[in-house]
Amino acid sequence: MPHVPFDFIYQYLLKGVWPPTVCTKGEKANFRKACRPFAVKGEELFYKKVKNDETGEKVEGPHDIQVFWSLEEHTAEDVADYLFHTLDLDWSQHLFSISLPDILLPSLQLLENIGGRQVRIQPKLHGHLYIFQEPAILSTKQIKLLPEYQVTHLKEDDVSLIWKNWEFNSLDSVNSMRHSIINFPSVGIRKRIPTDNTGQLQEEAGETLVSWVRMSKYGYMGSTFTLPQHRRRGLASTATLILTRQLQQESLLPAVIIENSNTASIKFHSDLGFERQCALSMVVLLPA
Repeated sequence: MPHVPFDFIYQYLLKGVWPPTVCTKGEKANFRKACRPFAVKGEELFYKKVKNDETGEKVEGPHDIQVFWSLEEHTAEDVADYLFHTLDLDWSQHLFSISLPDILLPSLQLLENIGGRQVRIQPKLHGHLYIFQEPAILSTKQIKLLPEYQVTHLKEDDVSLIWKNWEFNSLDSVNSMRHSIINFPSVGIRKRIPTDNTGQLQEEAGETLVSWVRMSKYGYMGSTFTLPQHRRRGLASTATLILTRQLQQESLLPAVIIENSNTASIKFHSDLGFERQCALSMVVLLPA
C-alpha cells in the first residue's frame, strides 16, 4: 500500500482511530498491516524489529542501536556501563552495530566485554549529524523540473538499482532495504522515455528512475544518488527538499549523517538548510 503518515499510525495504535481515508474492509486490513512494525510506549511511537516482511520472507540485516542521551543527566561512562549490562548480542545476525556520539567512543572502547560477551570494536564511519534548520527554504526555493522528469515515491522494483549505487550497502542487506523502501517515506525522480520515434512524450511513455533519496529504518535521510548522465539538473536537491517537506508535515525530524570526508555532500546539504550538530561514529561489534 502507499506510504502511511506516521501520525495516522500513532492515532490508530494509541486511540484506535481510523484515518479519514481508510473506510472499506480491504483498506482497513491493509492499514493494520502497515501498523504492524510499530508500537506506542507511553506516548511515543516506536519502530519494532520485524523478522518477516509482508511475504513471510525473513528480513535480514544488522541489529543496530542508536545511542543519544542528555549530558546534563548522565556521563559517557554511565551510558557505557548501561550498554555493558543490558545489550544482548545475537551473533546469528551477520552484523551488530552501534551509532553513537563520538564522546561515548573512548568509554565504549575501554569495556572488556559488552552484554556478557567479549567483543572487538571495529569503527566503520566517522561523521556528523546534520539537521534541517531553515524552513523558509521550503517556501522560497523554486522547484523546477524539465517536462520529461516526474516526482514519485520509490517502489519495490527500484531496490536493485538503489542497492547497487549505495556506498554503504555492506552495512545492510537487500531484504532490509526492500523493507525500508516499502514502509518508509522516499522520493524518486523518473525520466519519461518516449515510446515512438518522434521523440514526443506520450501518455504511455515508459519511465526510468534517475534520482532518489529515502528515509532509512533508523530515521535518517540517505542513499541520495543521481545517475551520472542526469546530474547538474537539480534533481537531487529537488528530491531532498520534497522529502524534507514531507517529513516536516508528519512532525518528523529531517536529518542526515554525513562522513567527514564527504565534502560534496556536506556542502550540498548545507546549501539546502541542514546544519551540523554532534560528531557521530558507527562501530561494528564482532566476536573477540
